[in-house]
Amino acid sequence: MYKIILSIIFITAISSCKTFKGEINVDRGKSLHIKIIKDSTFADNDDENFEDDFDEEINLNLKSGTYYTALNFSSNKNLSLDIRSDSQDYTLDISLRRPFPDVEKAGKHKFFFKSKELKQSWGLKGSVKTKIHYSDLIKDVEYCSAEVRTWVCEKNKKNKKKSCKWVYDTEYGNRDVEYYNKTTNYKVFANIIKAAKSPKKDILGSFSARKTENIKIYEYESCCYNYYNRCIRHSRGRRH
Repeated sequence: MYKIILSIIFITAISSCKTFKGEINVDRGKSLHIKIIKDSTFADNDDENFEDDFDEEINLNLKSGTYYTALNFSSNKNLSLDIRSDSQDYTLDISLRRPFPDVEKAGKHKFFFKSKELKQSWGLKGSVKTKIHYSDLIKDVEYCSAEVRTWVCEKNKKNKKKSCKWVYDTEYGNRDVEYYNKTTNYKVFANIIKAAKSPKKDILGSFSARKTENIKIYEYESCCYNYYNRCIRHSRGRRH
């Protein structure tokens, strides 16, 4: 149970903090206008006459071409786009009205964010394709370590009084393990669509990214035995 809870916490952390590194491609003859609001609430200001906080607006215009872009998720409703243009980095923060699909699950996860939701003159329509592969069960011996506590007493040479305290140290050893390798491949593609009232949407370009994650899923971990064959960390048992 302990290991399962840790696995859930670990997977949740991965899900809520995920980055897809890719690129924005602006089609030939097109341009992509991006409005970025830079929050200056916490900016340093020593002027005593400064009364109001303000937000700086940056208007970024991407001409036809390819731009390095990273799609970052801090939660399933909060994301950002890190865009590099002319050797400068810009960050577009986006708060979604509805949660982004759970891309941890295998399958094709579609999404569509209108221009109004993104507060831009364009929207995003695309999908994340997730493929998951599990290896055969692997049996191996792994390096391990554990913090050990020892009660140490010393006698003062001057007054011959004895004082005791806990001393912490790290011991090293090996353990038997059984695990699966889990490989998850993500493929992200989205069209960048110009906002228009007409049914026919004008495609300005696209965003694409790929990502691979590899983790171990342990089925069994034995005691961690030090070099004196003493168990310094207990087994977590087998999963059922």
